[in-house]
Amino acid sequence: MIEAWKKNLPKDVVFRYLPNAYDVEFSYSRAFFAAESAGALPKIHGDLFAAIHEDGRVPRNNATIDELAAYFAQRGLNREKMSAAMRSTAVTEQMKRAKQFVIDKGLGGTPMLVVAGKYVIQGETYREYLENLDKVIAMERAKRAAPKAATPKPAAKSTP
Repeated sequence: MIEAWKKNLPKDVVFRYLPNAYDVEFSYSRAFFAAESAGALPKIHGDLFAAIHEDGRVPRNNATIDELAAYFAQRGLNREKMSAAMRSTAVTEQMKRAKQFVIDKGLGGTPMLVVAGKYVIQGETYREYLENLDKVIAMERAKRAAPKAATPKPAAKSTP
């Protein structure tokens, strides 16, 4: 549903995935950031979700970095490079920033949708989430398009 919705985004709206980052050692999120840094996220994101949640090609719980690296190799990526990326300092730093974002926004689970880094979208169904998302995006775009109110200049002092 989100993929179809994304196809109709205005050019000035950027959609970005952020993985579950409640634990900086969470292997699945480390795999996300490693795939992103390798430029492979568009290729594997949907398939990795299916591999974990639908057909069991990747363990649903507690997959190791080695198991995730093996999955990446099956998808044509270099196993050693992906393993090293998942263990890298760069990915650890991304995990820390993502965890802080989760804490700052009070996100309690996934999926969650956040607009402009400040509006957490709510909904009872996926359709309602997307409807609310569209409304908040329209509101934020309107705010950004509105001309800024001019700051009045201080009155000039006259000299006698």
